[in-house]
Amino acid sequence: MAKKTCPKIIAKLSPKYSWEFLRRNENYIKFYNKFLLYKKSPNYSKDFEEEIFYIGWGLAGAANPNKTYEENIKFLKKDIFSPIPVLLTVDTTKPVHILEGSFTIALSFPKRTIMWSFEKQLNYHLQQYKKFLKKQREKINKSRVRIENYNRYLEVFDLKNKGWGFDRLAKKFYASDVDRGGLSFAKMKVKRDYNRCNELIKYGHQQIR
Repeated sequence: MAKKTCPKIIAKLSPKYSWEFLRRNENYIKFYNKFLLYKKSPNYSKDFEEEIFYIGWGLAGAANPNKTYEENIKFLKKDIFSPIPVLLTVDTTKPVHILEGSFTIALSFPKRTIMWSFEKQLNYHLQQYKKFLKKQREKINKSRVRIENYNRYLEVFDLKNKGWGFDRLAKKFYASDVDRGGLSFAKMKVKRDYNRCNELIKYGHQQIR
């Protein structure tokens, strides 16, 4: 049984791990680099910076993907990673209902922006629900941050991107399996870790609570 983490610790770790996965997201990195070019233009404004990062990524500003959570702390408030202007709260792991929950709308935004934000979030939750039906996953447990797993996922991902092969990764992270003659099994496990990290980087960081 996984060890539960104190709720007070979770409140501090959840946004940190959300950021660790998000800052490896290729789309976010490209978005940030384009923003740096825009920032040099005469049309740049601080208000527009806050708006595009808040609507697109749930950030309070231009958080640098090359920097840690602590270095970006002013952009990573406790309510980050919640898309604005629509905040959709649902449980898509229930097989009975496709969508069950509530949403909050900030009416200060244009109608087109509100509809775009709602559709973006709705599509995301529907995708999650379909994956649940396909793989029959257990209900997501939002009461704890899986610190040990997250750290391993991130390390596997970073080493793989530095050129490590799955054989080498398997020997590092699952040495006991390899010693018992189970190299292929260890490789399967490390590939699972790598794929899981990719899922969290692309969209799953929003599920971290």
